[in-house]
Amino acid sequence: MANSSSAHASRERIAILGAGNIGSAIARGLVSANLYQPAEITLTTRSPASLEQFKSKGFVVATDNGVAVKNARIIIIAVTPQQLDGLLQTIKGSVDSQRHLIVSVVSG
Repeated sequence: MANSSSAHASRERIAILGAGNIGSAIARGLVSANLYQPAEITLTTRSPASLEQFKSKGFVVATDNGVAVKNARIIIIAVTPQQLDGLLQTIKGSVDSQRHLIVSVVSG
């Protein structure tokens, strides 16, 4: 059986685009379930001030969705339907269909 440090090394980095209620709940859940460490999850939002609370807990934070996508393998889209088109425009040059797994929890 693998020890926890080797299990951590094999996990794919996650970017959660939209650190509102749903995105932040997913991030906190992954950490509280011991599936990921905060440093393995990048959170983005349109409001940089709201990212400070996540940064202080060890999450990686970013305001550039394209950079977040490039640095992750799993992309979770957690924005409102009204924000989706704009978000997709900002990440379309960074998404690689052969590399990325995209999960949408768009709701609203």
